[in-house]
Amino acid sequence: MAFAMRGALGSLGRAATSMGMAQTQTQAALGAGRGSGAAAAQRLAGMARAMSSLPSHTKLTLPALSPTMSEGVIASWLRKEGDFVEAGQPVCEIETDKATVDFEVQDDGYLARILVEAGGPAQPVGEVIGVLVEDKEDVAAFASVTLADMSEGGSAPAPEKKEEPAPAKQEQKKEEPAPAQTSAPAASSTPAGQSSGERVFASPLARKLMAENNVDLYALTGTGPNGRIIKADVEDYLASPQAQEAAPAEAASSEAPAAFSGASGDYFDVPVAEDAQELAAQLEQSKHEVPHYYLNCDIDVSALLDVRAQLNAKLPEDQQVSVNDFVVRAAALSMQAVPDVNASWGKTFIRQYRTVDINVAALTSPDDGVLMPVIRGAERKGLTAISAEMRSFVSDSDEVDLDLGVGTFTISNMGAFGVKTFTPIVRQPQGSSLGVGTITRRAVPVAASVEADLSQGPPVKIVPTMTVTLSSDHRVVDGAVGARWLQHFKTLLESPLNMLL
Repeated sequence: MAFAMRGALGSLGRAATSMGMAQTQTQAALGAGRGSGAAAAQRLAGMARAMSSLPSHTKLTLPALSPTMSEGVIASWLRKEGDFVEAGQPVCEIETDKATVDFEVQDDGYLARILVEAGGPAQPVGEVIGVLVEDKEDVAAFASVTLADMSEGGSAPAPEKKEEPAPAKQEQKKEEPAPAQTSAPAASSTPAGQSSGERVFASPLARKLMAENNVDLYALTGTGPNGRIIKADVEDYLASPQAQEAAPAEAASSEAPAAFSGASGDYFDVPVAEDAQELAAQLEQSKHEVPHYYLNCDIDVSALLDVRAQLNAKLPEDQQVSVNDFVVRAAALSMQAVPDVNASWGKTFIRQYRTVDINVAALTSPDDGVLMPVIRGAERKGLTAISAEMRSFVSDSDEVDLDLGVGTFTISNMGAFGVKTFTPIVRQPQGSSLGVGTITRRAVPVAASVEADLSQGPPVKIVPTMTVTLSSDHRVVDGAVGARWLQHFKTLLESPLNMLL
């Protein structure tokens, strides 16, 4: 009944949205007489009446894939108009300057209209990119709908295309692309991004290589899809005479760092890659805004280590499973058992996700910082699939395009560095984050029989133990829910065969 009520309310909301848009467009039409005359106003009023008669529908808007994302490009559409899409299925791929991420719909429906073509210019976050309807018979009603029709206030540019006496501001907007067009012939000698001032896209691996070699992003011309800069472009540039000539100037500029009010003495500045800057901004924002609380527990991993040894004895060396693979698997299954943790804060609502997407802290190279690639649909993947994806995170292959989008949960494992315990920062908009410490051997008392000789003290056994800490946003996950999740997670790791069934 709750789902039925939610659906009914959603339909009413969408209908109200359409009616409100129609009213807004009608008012715009009545006020358009100064620039385009009564005829244009009548056309816009007719358009408003047509919009109000459209069937119930849902607008697909460009999502913010990170707190700092402001725009994105539709890399490809995975469905065509008229196709049925189930909730949780990807409908298109969205490309930012960091990664390419699948965009999944939240409700079942038919893709009635694609408003932004793949490979086109970047669109701002919140822009309408498509339309979803519940009934297939309603698809035809959207055949002639345009982006301007569906965008709020989007009917204003219509007179500009047909009427000569357009307002000065609109004429200025039309003339703005002219400098980019006039500079296009120079693209062979000057990178397009530098000459036009447009945004330049590059793969995460290419950005890392540019940061390591202090290469200007606008000095390169991309040969990847849609002009994307890839690793090969950076390597070709570094081997070119142009890079050799630029090296002395870069070295000279590095000797004169910008003024910085800090401690006196010798120092040098280390450039921060864009991916690391974005992650730092997210964590800084989360630390200030999220009411954190922390739960930790010790886990006996004796059985886990035994099962892992048995599995690896039958697997090739390049397919061995790690302790962290078990951790990811257990976390995904615990999310299914306690779905309240697989959620995020929305101020007026709490959003629960149907799939479990886990960000895993990965050290891409010894000299590079930590990235947070995401494992999508982790609850549907077994140990070997998770292990293969984890290995790809640290691959140097340019064919591996890391998905750096924000998942629904984050795992940071610092066991390799000998860290016993730590409290991770919750990464918004996620509700929780898990910190995993190293495995230590601890003496644990065991129950003694009545006949046992206790003259040498109580009997003990040595147990390999791992400490984990769950950091949670108290607005989303209260203490009791977090405790139930941690209890289920501990049970799975101490009885790992349950994860293999």
